[in-house]
Amino acid sequence: MKKRYLLLGSALALALSPTAQAETQGLYIGGAAGPDFAVDSKSSGGGYSGTAHYDIGPAALLSLGYGFGAFRGEIEESYNKNDVNGIGGSSLSHAGGNARSWTTLFNGFYDFNTGTPWTPYVGAGVGFDLFHASLNGTTPSGRGVTAYNGSDTTFAYQFIGGVSYALSPNLSLTTDYRYLASTDASIKSGNGNWKVENANHIITAGLRWTFGAPATVVQAAYVASTPAPAPVTEYTLLFDWDKSIITDESRATIAHAAAMASQAHANIVLVTGYTDTTGSSEYNQRLSERRAAAVKRELVQQGISSDLIQMTGKGKNDLAVQTPDETREHQNRRAQIILRIG
Repeated sequence: MKKRYLLLGSALALALSPTAQAETQGLYIGGAAGPDFAVDSKSSGGGYSGTAHYDIGPAALLSLGYGFGAFRGEIEESYNKNDVNGIGGSSLSHAGGNARSWTTLFNGFYDFNTGTPWTPYVGAGVGFDLFHASLNGTTPSGRGVTAYNGSDTTFAYQFIGGVSYALSPNLSLTTDYRYLASTDASIKSGNGNWKVENANHIITAGLRWTFGAPATVVQAAYVASTPAPAPVTEYTLLFDWDKSIITDESRATIAHAAAMASQAHANIVLVTGYTDTTGSSEYNQRLSERRAAAVKRELVQQGISSDLIQMTGKGKNDLAVQTPDETREHQNRRAQIILRIG
């Protein structure tokens, strides 16, 4: 009876606590918003020049992407706008106008696996910017003039650094810094063509939803309604081909292993990842390590100290079922947990 209560408590903790998922695998969507700090914009045309100063403005973005583990690729649509609050290097006063951008960018990211729900990432993107800018003011004689007011499509690029926090296997909170810039816009005006700079420092917070990740609430119900298996010190978990995502069945096994480790006061928990024989040895070594890391994160979420866990990957060595090279064998796509007690 005590073992059953321990298992039920572990399942409840799993359902209520965030699951570390450093890897984003499969299709995802994201959205974010935050303040845009536009860089002072130098402009020149028609024999005149000046530097526009901007207020802090809004920025928002939507993204659609696909995760391949540590690497992600996505397409992003974003919008930002900043109002002019002054102009330097010019005789104009009472400056007005704004700068706004609609950008389409193709981004690439690398996620750093920390073994916790926190995942730092870096990225960069290129694309194009539909940029519109206007600048007006008052001459020393009191006459209102418009220096420029128009649009141009320019080459855009950005650099990104941020961190995500896994609220659940599907949902992550994100926050990042972006430096977004484009080549100088060429804007036609009544007094000639103007060259206008465009660069922005943007801070965003948002959410990212990954499709297809297992639901922990469903798994908690499964554990609670399933009788506790007989105590053992060795557990085997299976993975889908070329994946390191923990399945519902494996999550239940990990919950039981964690409960047994806590109850028996295990002093070492060995976690080893394996693969089948498809793919190169180098790729499979990395995949086996990702599988072991995924199991370790689940054990830590279940209350096992990471200091007790020894993790390794053996790639396509030590097959459970001997097969020729380039053979998909489910029983070889596995991870093993061994509890050392006493």
